[in-house]
Amino acid sequence: MSSRSSTAGSSPPGARPGRPACHARRSTRGDRSRSARCPPPRDPVGPHAERSDHIGSVARCPRIAAHLTGLPHPPDGVGRGRVGHAHYRRRVGSPVSEVGVKRLLVALVVLVGVLLALDYGTAALAESAVSRQMRTQLALTDDPDVRINGFPFLTQAISGEYRSIDVTATHLSVGPLREVEVRAQLRDVGAPLSMLLGSGPKTFTVAEADGTVRIDADDLQRLMPGVTRMRIDNIDRTTLTDLVDEGAPSSLLGVDLDSSARVVGTIDVPVLGEKEVSVIASFLLDGRDILIVPHDFRIDDGHGDRVPLPAALVASLNERFTMRISPGTLPFEVTPRLLRPRDGTIEISGTIENMTIGGASPLAQ
Repeated sequence: MSSRSSTAGSSPPGARPGRPACHARRSTRGDRSRSARCPPPRDPVGPHAERSDHIGSVARCPRIAAHLTGLPHPPDGVGRGRVGHAHYRRRVGSPVSEVGVKRLLVALVVLVGVLLALDYGTAALAESAVSRQMRTQLALTDDPDVRINGFPFLTQAISGEYRSIDVTATHLSVGPLREVEVRAQLRDVGAPLSMLLGSGPKTFTVAEADGTVRIDADDLQRLMPGVTRMRIDNIDRTTLTDLVDEGAPSSLLGVDLDSSARVVGTIDVPVLGEKEVSVIASFLLDGRDILIVPHDFRIDDGHGDRVPLPAALVASLNERFTMRISPGTLPFEVTPRLLRPRDGTIEISGTIENMTIGGASPLAQ
């Protein structure tokens, strides 16, 4: 028997000579629809007929190719052969399309990073320009801290309108005071970006500004000769009630807590020597002046308790702690509206409207 006959004799029942087993099984099941999707191969010839016939079947049958390559099986109706399966592979997603999506995402991330860097960089340049103008404006030795609020900055810069700018300056000299801290919030500021970043003079308008001036205990101490180690402590209703229970006049309960504090300092008391004295005092505004009005005096007895002073000593200390401070014109020409002790300082707050900074404005003098 010929080699062709022996090959056919070893094939499963129902299989044509040279046809792979998959076709034989489909043929025995009578699945005509599947056989239609996998066309029969041509009769092979040559010494490698069976192997080449099987490879050709794989190439022409997309379902067999999908099984071997790990790709999803193509649905019914997809074209046969290499062209049909390649079309389906591109449709369900190919490595080329995934690489394109990754490149697009990387490009978007880089673009966002560049825009953020440009926004923050431009904001820093504008803040530096405002800071230099404020240094000239307030006659400072150092540039104040300036922060332009709001994000993104570029939209504000293009319009030339800034919603809010915070300015903080320290170590200012205001009248007899030498360590004044100024905090200002400028709102609705008009300043073209070309002017801010240019080399010429800076002039910008402010619709409204809230200013706060803080005077610390060291400045007060310099105005009270003979007093050292001064500090300013907050008080509450319990503090006043305890003092009244210890013998202070009941009028002390009528003191305004928002504008009062305990001033503590070390002084040389006649007969008693150097002692720590605490004074309950009110801080009041009289026009632009600051008034300090003492109400109650106590002295440390050396055991951690505060006891009332003799009446003869109260009179001399009362004169020392009663004071009027005239700081003159406050920074930004803020009109003081509120005075209160806060966080160990005396805080004066006020508001000004329609202000021009730079150029020929009064603030530039």
